[in-house]
Amino acid sequence: MIDTMHLFVTNKCTNNCPLCCNKNYDIEKVPLPSEEELSSISTVCLTGGDPFLLGEKLDKIVNALRSRENIKNIYVFTSGYACLSYIQKFNKLPNINGVTLSPKSGRDFDAIWKLITNYCNKFSKLSSNRLYIFIDKYDDCNYTIDNSELYLLGDANEYLNCQVFLRTWVENFNSPENEIFRRIENYESF
Repeated sequence: MIDTMHLFVTNKCTNNCPLCCNKNYDIEKVPLPSEEELSSISTVCLTGGDPFLLGEKLDKIVNALRSRENIKNIYVFTSGYACLSYIQKFNKLPNINGVTLSPKSGRDFDAIWKLITNYCNKFSKLSSNRLYIFIDKYDDCNYTIDNSELYLLGDANEYLNCQVFLRTWVENFNSPENEIFRRIENYESF
C-alpha cells in the first residue's frame, strides 16, 4: 500500500549537486498526482529544488494538502539556506510536521548554525525533523566536513529537535515500494 508521496514542487535550488537525485528524472515526465493517490496517502514530502524558495506559494501548497483529512504529515526537504531565508522573511514555518535539512555547501551549514542560534523555538514545535549529512565529497569545491560542523550534529539534535543521519551519495535513487514520486504542474493548480 502506498502511504507516502514525494511531491516535486519546484526546480528552483541554491545548489547544483552533480549527484542530485533529480538529475535521474525528466521531471516533465514524472506523473502528476491523481485524485485517488491524493485521497489515499497519509504523508507528503515536499521536495524540489528547494520548496522554501517558493515563499508564500509554499504556504498555499501546504494549506491545500492540509485541507485533505487523510493527509496527516507534511515534511519539507531543504538544504538549509532557503529555509533560513524563508524564516527570516516570514518569521514562521508553514503548517508542517517537520523539516529535513540536507546541507550541501558551507553556506548551508552556516544557515543551519543560524537556525540553531536564532530559530530553534520554531523547530522544537515540529514533531519530526531530520538532518542528513552526506559524508562523501560531492561538490565542485571538494567541500569536506570540518570539526566545527561535527559539533553541528549534536546541536541540531538538541536545539532543532533533529534526528541526525550520515548518508552517502548514490547515483541511482529509487523510491521505496510504499512511496511514490509525483510533481505538481504549478502551485496554482494544486
